[in-house]
Amino acid sequence: IDLTGCSKLTELTVSNCPKITSLTLHNMPNLTTVNIIGCSGLKSFTCTNNARLTSVSISNTSALTNIDLTGCSNKNISLYLVGADNLESLNLKNVTAPIIVELADELPKLKNLNLYASGIKGFQYGNKPVAKYKNEVVADLSPLKALTVLDVRLYQCNYLKFDNNPNKGFSVGASFFEGCGAKRIFGHLNIIDGTRT
Repeated sequence: IDLTGCSKLTELTVSNCPKITSLTLHNMPNLTTVNIIGCSGLKSFTCTNNARLTSVSISNTSALTNIDLTGCSNKNISLYLVGADNLESLNLKNVTAPIIVELADELPKLKNLNLYASGIKGFQYGNKPVAKYKNEVVADLSPLKALTVLDVRLYQCNYLKFDNNPNKGFSVGASFFEGCGAKRIFGHLNIIDGTRT
């Protein structure tokens, strides 16, 4: 379902609709709130360039594999994505708010995470406490064991954490650090320069 043409829509709640497999909300100038509840067939949710969007809540939607929130730039946005525990791709490019994104307790299938030009400060996994270092939020990516693609230019993030296993360092290219404002990066990384690791 593509609701892009509904330019006057301000709030959307989709509840217990098992036949919906995709939902697209693009360039909707008045959209402020999206709630998706119990949509067991939903696999793809695209909600891009919605500057007034202040709340996205997804619960009991475990078939969802792709979420794209590119360009949802409201400084007061909250993202509650706890009900999407089978995510494979999460795009938060240009989500500029300095927020903590609430995610499922475990995301064993998340392979692609785009945080380019994002203001995201960190993540909360289920009810677990948000990772901190010296009373500052850490963007903890260590629970994301399947992660293979990461595009990150987190300008609000002071600390970034990867898995601390030296045998499973996260592979990044040299350009990974361009524009990086982090004070410290925890964990093990494999730096790839194109010819060797």
